[in-house]
Amino acid sequence: MMEGTVWGGNHQNSLVHAMILFVFIVLGIAAENNPLYLIFDVHFTFTAVFYFIVFRLFGYRKALIAVSIIYLTCYFMGSFHGTRFIFALLEISFVVAFLRWKGKELLWWDLLFWFIAGPIACYFTTHHLLDEFIFTWLALLTYLVNALICVIIAEVVSTVIPLLPIGSRFFVKKKALFFW
Repeated sequence: MMEGTVWGGNHQNSLVHAMILFVFIVLGIAAENNPLYLIFDVHFTFTAVFYFIVFRLFGYRKALIAVSIIYLTCYFMGSFHGTRFIFALLEISFVVAFLRWKGKELLWWDLLFWFIAGPIACYFTTHHLLDEFIFTWLALLTYLVNALICVIIAEVVSTVIPLLPIGSRFFVKKKALFFW
């Protein structure tokens, strides 16, 4: 690994990073396979928490790899949702592109993504419910609230990990993206 990158300069750091990356991928797979079900078939999946943590700690490429591994593993486990995979790739790419272009906060770019992509996602995931206006808005609101919760959790965790005594040995402290 290269000196000066997030991965650090020695083999021990690389091994620890690989193990931490593996843990976040496994947690992402578990989150994708175990959504939180609420009333009216509303459910939250917290998979985005883990791939945004991977993005904040390891970078864009590792986040794309994590998203691909998470959803391809779900494919082999029989719980694959192609639209979720595509929207996860689009979400991380959109957010990273706007963060690099304009900076600002991760939270606002993710919410902007879901304001734009949410109606499209509603069509692909709830097209049988589009006759019912309230169900479409409920699905869109679910996407927005899920994105809000996932990004806030990911930001807090990825900000706190480098501040911990053991985390500061392996990760560079970063400015939190959700504070003004």
